[in-house]
Amino acid sequence: MKNILEEISLVNKNVLGILGSRLNVSEAMSGKSNLGFHGIDQVGDFFVVIHPSKDSTLQDVLFKADIFDMVLQFRGGLAGKEIAGIYKTEEPARAEAVKLMKAIGINV
Repeated sequence: MKNILEEISLVNKNVLGILGSRLNVSEAMSGKSNLGFHGIDQVGDFFVVIHPSKDSTLQDVLFKADIFDMVLQFRGGLAGKEIAGIYKTEEPARAEAVKLMKAIGINV
């Protein structure tokens, strides 16, 4: 998992470096086409599990993303240390999210 987080961080830095100040909040909210990406995404979709807080819902802790969604998440303030895991399929991601939530007393 550490390698995946390092790769995401590197891609995040590279994409942000390429885009520079051309990407603003309104562009980011309007969709991926405004990221200036016109190539091939070989990574595809994955599922991200975030460490829960006492007020978290399953939707807060588990979400589907691609690398460009993650760029926006990092720009929005998500820190790598908040990520509990990144999974290729939903089933193990959901199981981990539920396990983490139950561990802090949240009934899912």
